[in-house]
Amino acid sequence: MRRLKVLAAGLVASATFVGSHALQAQSVADQAAELVQWIQGLVGSDYGGGVVIKAIRAEGEIVVIRIDGPENWRGDVTASEISYALLTGLCSTAPTFFDSGIKLRVDTTEIDAKPIPSPVETACPPPE
Repeated sequence: MRRLKVLAAGLVASATFVGSHALQAQSVADQAAELVQWIQGLVGSDYGGGVVIKAIRAEGEIVVIRIDGPENWRGDVTASEISYALLTGLCSTAPTFFDSGIKLRVDTTEIDAKPIPSPVETACPPPE
């Protein structure tokens, strides 16, 4: 899970930069597409142990991040738990990330296998 918090920090840095330069797109889908363009530099980033961002794309209003790793990198952790770890890291630094209506989904794979999608996130969780 620590790797996902590091990944979240990279996402936050990029998203914060974009936010500070005000997404000028009209629709939420356009904003998601613009954000995806800004954070494409994270693709290929290795967060230790072979856990890598393989792809970032927009599906309408949803920013989809695909994370891949070696066999059994997730262990017994569910897709929802992985998403939550990334989400809490993101929201601890950028609590306004979802304010424009952008949504987030984290897909995970092992050795480029079929992606396992997480739930679509639409808001930061309440503080613990």
